[in-house]
Amino acid sequence: MKKRIPLLVMLLALPFAGFLFNSCDESNVVELDFDFNSADIIFEVAADQQTGTIELVETIVPTNLDSIFEANNADISNIKSIYLKKCEFTILSPEAQTFDILSDMTSSISAVDLAEVTIASGFKSKIEKSCELNLQNVNLADYLKKPSFTFKAVGVTTGPITEPIQMKASLKYKAKVGI
Repeated sequence: MKKRIPLLVMLLALPFAGFLFNSCDESNVVELDFDFNSADIIFEVAADQQTGTIELVETIVPTNLDSIFEANNADISNIKSIYLKKCEFTILSPEAQTFDILSDMTSSISAVDLAEVTIASGFKSKIEKSCELNLQNVNLADYLKKPSFTFKAVGVTTGPITEPIQMKASLKYKAKVGI
């Protein structure tokens, strides 16, 4: 009889032990979602008599991700994913210039040891002095973990650009972080 009691206790404890050790499954980790912006990218498109595809901007953008994550009580090492939430361009000058000068746009990023990837292309909306591009479903975590990335925008002109155009690109992201 004495041998049956410990065996019975062990059999009853087995399901509890299985639950206890499986409760640390990584899928049960709490996640935090938050939005953030990179600094606005202000650039000038030079006057160009060419019609067709032209490079609008190619510039290095610091990420400053450590301070952004710290402000959101998150740890950069726990990043699950970062996706672009919005890619918007605004014409700052000249006053009369509109986005009618462009029939299409594409934006991409690259970083040290990472290939260039398209992040947005084609107009989602285009209203005179501002436009928003359709987003590509690309996880940008590896790019934004770098100290900086290269932002590039290419456009297809509908005619010559007769005077320089000052523009601003605004990028907004959604991050998912394990905590």
